[in-house]
Amino acid sequence: MWAQSRSKRVRILTDTHGYSRVVADLRQIVSEEFTWSNCSYKAKMIVVTTAVTSAHRPVRVGDRSTMYLHRIVGVALAAVVAGGPLVGCGDATGPATGPVAADAARVASQERHNQDDVVFLQHMLTHHLQTSTMSDLAHTKAASLRVKTIALRIKAAQDQQITRIHNLLGAWDAPDSASGSGEVPGMLTDQQIEQLKAATGNDFDQSFLQLMIGHQQGAIQMSRTELAQGSDPQARRLAQDTITGQQSEINQMQKLLRPT
Repeated sequence: MWAQSRSKRVRILTDTHGYSRVVADLRQIVSEEFTWSNCSYKAKMIVVTTAVTSAHRPVRVGDRSTMYLHRIVGVALAAVVAGGPLVGCGDATGPATGPVAADAARVASQERHNQDDVVFLQHMLTHHLQTSTMSDLAHTKAASLRVKTIALRIKAAQDQQITRIHNLLGAWDAPDSASGSGEVPGMLTDQQIEQLKAATGNDFDQSFLQLMIGHQQGAIQMSRTELAQGSDPQARRLAQDTITGQQSEINQMQKLLRPT
């Protein structure tokens, strides 16, 4: 997948830029898969020079010279993905095997997160699971097709986030649920859930929209706290995604509310 997603990009580089620019951009591409500063000098030279010297037919590079770069895509990406850890990109002090590189990545992930990241993900998971319950009710009970549609969109987006949350908590060996860490903002009470279940027709639609708006605002509140206090890049990215996505959903739901 990594090679497929970047092959077109590298080919464009070889068709439009000169030798020095190709090497510089290859270094950027390598740094997206490995930490370039942690690669040994030998590793850097293997990744770059192997890619450039292994071509078998010329390709025109802009209006400048002709260079043997046709095979740069396959060779460069193969060198990065398969050979990078073996020649020193997994560990600045020496070669790293596949399992060692994986363990190093796991340790790095554990070291860069803090307790605020853990609590944020645990609370967000609890929050998203209740969102799924509310969305399922809308799927079966909503009178308006527009309400049904937005409920489905919300559920689909949060299902994706639930997977991301499970993966991060698993990587940190952290439990899915938090104990004694305070209330989760935006959560509905059991009584509110029962009232929503009992509502029908347009009354259900309006109740769902009002409750879901408050629910989503709670998620945005948690996400802002994470951006202020969390340290893990992936958890912070999820927080930013939540703010962007759920504010958009709130704006859509507010347009469907009846004037009061």
